Amino acid sequence: METKFSEILNLVSEITKSRSCYILMANNSVHIVDSVGTVDLSADSIVKLNNDIRNAGINSKNEFPNWNSVKEIKEKSSIENIDIIPLIQLNETQFYLVILSADKIDESNKAKYDVYVKAISRLVELETKIKISDSEERLRLLISTAVDFIFSLNGFGYILEVNKNGANALGYSVEEMLGKHFLDFVDESKKTEISISFQKMLTNKSTTHFEIDFLHKLKKPITYEFLATPLLENNTIVGMMGIGRDVSRRKKNEEIIKELNEKLDKANRLVAIERDRAKKQITVLEELNLLKNEFISNVSHELRTPLASIVGFAETLSSEEDLEPDLTKEFSAIILAEGKRLARFIEDILDFSKLEEDSKNLNKEKCDLLKIIEDVIIETAPLIEEKKITLITEIPEAEITIFADKEKLVKAFLTIVENAIHYAESNGQVTIFVQDFLKEVEIFISDSGAGIPEKELKMFFDKFHSTGSTVSKPPLAGAALSLAKQIIEYHEGVLQIKSIVGEGSTMILHLPKIIN
Repeated sequence: METKFSEILNLVSEITKSRSCYILMANNSVHIVDSVGTVDLSADSIVKLNNDIRNAGINSKNEFPNWNSVKEIKEKSSIENIDIIPLIQLNETQFYLVILSADKIDESNKAKYDVYVKAISRLVELETKIKISDSEERLRLLISTAVDFIFSLNGFGYILEVNKNGANALGYSVEEMLGKHFLDFVDESKKTEISISFQKMLTNKSTTHFEIDFLHKLKKPITYEFLATPLLENNTIVGMMGIGRDVSRRKKNEEIIKELNEKLDKANRLVAIERDRAKKQITVLEELNLLKNEFISNVSHELRTPLASIVGFAETLSSEEDLEPDLTKEFSAIILAEGKRLARFIEDILDFSKLEEDSKNLNKEKCDLLKIIEDVIIETAPLIEEKKITLITEIPEAEITIFADKEKLVKAFLTIVENAIHYAESNGQVTIFVQDFLKEVEIFISDSGAGIPEKELKMFFDKFHSTGSTVSKPPLAGAALSLAKQIIEYHEGVLQIKSIVGEGSTMILHLPKIIN
């Protein structure tokens, strides 16, 4: 192509005595098809010349000598004459010849000049059509081998063209699809959605993206993702071209990934829960270890105190043969009391352990709660008398029937009342107040002791915790109170404590009744 153009451009240059000849091709932009001569036009000059041609028109023979682009070329190239000759126009692409010469064309060569210009026009047209034909052939080859669904529609939505692979993917031949409406191959539930997408494209006259379920010839839905663009003539839509890709597998994979992500999230949540649970268990174990050590220390103290008294007084009795009878009797009584105290403490520990091992091993029967309280008052009378404590009771006269293990419940009440006596100062006061409600009974057991600090109340019923000291003296060990609380809870009851430092403490019990 360049050889043919160069030869004929040299002939034109010879008869026009030009310094350079250019064949330019321009649409939205411009580039040089071929050129001969000694004057090189800069890219900037060519762009400016093309802009003036587009704005004023190629046939403005009388006007272009006055264009700024032409004046600039003359000035830079030191030439007198510039001639611009239109060659051909194919669609929106314009070809034209630019001649840069020192003199105007000799009239004797005018005929030859016209022949050469026509020859250049014809050559450009032929070469361009060959290129277009080659491009169209390559495009057809590309479309025929593409695995995507490529189609064109007329202005009414009927299929004008479709590639073979696209039709075969739906189980059809090309011939079976040509002339059919595009919506004939769309799932019924998606037709309204596609119509809206088409209407949007028609309104905006722009490319639109949509996703639809095409129906295979065997009525199996296949999901396609489409890009479609309108075909315009004189700004009027005359059809549509589009390309669609089968995304069924991708959609299925996305669903699988979504499902796997949900399972992964669930697994991560479970792992996080188990990790938190493990941390809490470690914390609990560490706390239990500390409580165990504290419990051993407290139990050692509870055992050592009575044992020290027993051993001390026993040694005195053994070594002092001439001890007065009254002292012998007193020391013997102390040994007996401390022994009983030690036996009761050990019994509490064993009972607690046994109750924890078998919480359901309760011999429940109908019994009178007031009789249980009366028995406890009788048993604790010596302690009350010893500390000169005033016992105040407010108990209903009517029988209150409950379903309970009498022996264990007596033990629980005995521990709670002894605790109140223990807290109360000498010459103090212990109150037992019973309220009979419709479905339950409420019991308050209060003492006038020094009270328990708030920080001690949180661990008051802890089986491994000695409740520490009050303002004046240490209370009972936590094991007995923890045992009492569990006995109450095994009877579907509730045991709570409220205390104010300087005023005393109150145990509050709730137990369910048997309703007659």
